[in-house]
Amino acid sequence: RNYCYQPSTIPVSKRLRIAGLSGLLTSAVLLGLRFVGALQPLELSAHDAFFRLRPSEAPDDRLVLVTISDADLRFQDRQGFTRRNAKQSIAYDEALEQLINTLSSYQPRTIGLDIYLDWMESEESKALIQTLQAPEKLITACQAGENEIPPLKHVDIEQVGFTNFSSDTGRSVRRHLLLGRFGGLGDCQTPYALSLQLAGKYLEAENIAGRFTEEGYLAFDEVVLKNLTRRTGGYQGLESQGGQILLNYRSTQSPRAIARAFSLEDVLTQKIQPTDIQDRIVLIGVDRIDSLDPEGTRRLDSWRTPFNEEVPGVFIHAHMTSQLISAVLDDRPLIQALSQPMEGVLVVGLALWGSGVMILSLRRSIKLFMCSVSLGICLGTTFMLFMAGWWLPVVPFVVALGGASGMAAIATKSKLIKKLI
Repeated sequence: RNYCYQPSTIPVSKRLRIAGLSGLLTSAVLLGLRFVGALQPLELSAHDAFFRLRPSEAPDDRLVLVTISDADLRFQDRQGFTRRNAKQSIAYDEALEQLINTLSSYQPRTIGLDIYLDWMESEESKALIQTLQAPEKLITACQAGENEIPPLKHVDIEQVGFTNFSSDTGRSVRRHLLLGRFGGLGDCQTPYALSLQLAGKYLEAENIAGRFTEEGYLAFDEVVLKNLTRRTGGYQGLESQGGQILLNYRSTQSPRAIARAFSLEDVLTQKIQPTDIQDRIVLIGVDRIDSLDPEGTRRLDSWRTPFNEEVPGVFIHAHMTSQLISAVLDDRPLIQALSQPMEGVLVVGLALWGSGVMILSLRRSIKLFMCSVSLGICLGTTFMLFMAGWWLPVVPFVVALGGASGMAAIATKSKLIKKLI
């Protein structure tokens, strides 16, 4: 038969066949591209965009940040504190000793010290080392792996947390590394992240202890922290670095506004009240993008967030700590993804829907309206589910809808339709 190549003149059975072939071909190409990682940059960009679109959240009142900046460096010089060790770059022994003692006297639940202490020498820093070894609530830091920064000597390893991040291209942090597997090399032997140590200490006071499920997942109460698989959400081919989950940043006005913050000078000049610290997690860290290691080499400490803002690591640790305690105590959702097969089924379904709308709708205005509504529902639904803790493949969804519609439209006008039907 010789059809005019318009949908209205093609029998419904033939149109259904074209719609099916267009949808299946589009989804097959799309899923293949996704499998090899070609869509990962677009999907991660969409992930970040959804974070920026979310409504604002209040800061976490259970955390307090004490930051040490260049202004505090000048304050220490004015106070006459001396660098007992020439390798110190930001916090002097005497100031750090006073800071820990003052904060401890205010009865926090726990104190996290996100400052590397590898510059300490036992004789020159004897008093400070004794101070750091004394409080049971104090968690100190180390960096594990290839670029190891060892922990403070003679400190119980159970009072140490690693500070490593699982970062993407451009030092973007979207994942939360909880448990480390670093090959057992070096002195940083703790298997637990600094954020996990702090959250665990806080939750212990709520009579909630961490445990491992039969599947090997870490859990607090009813909240199970399921490890990311090799293919999770928009990620294709994640390397296994241990137990990690997706990081659900708190959508405060700025990543820096995760919690109330004070400077070292504020604490040492008694500009804070004991009630500002009491029963809270205190996280001490450096508010600058780099510092010097004992050899004089600069350590970069600038990390990109989904909010297009770079912050020092102490703010990332604060978001990670807040994520854990908020999930357990407030039922704030963790971000999770569907299985890859389920995502594939949805992509195929949307591709078939898109091609079906294009083939079966008779009037151009109806086609345009239906495609626009479908796209709007797709974007709105994926965003609402993201706020509820589900990261769906919005980029493949949109491309499946648009691509299959376009392919179906081209097919109905092509002379190859004779072969297709």
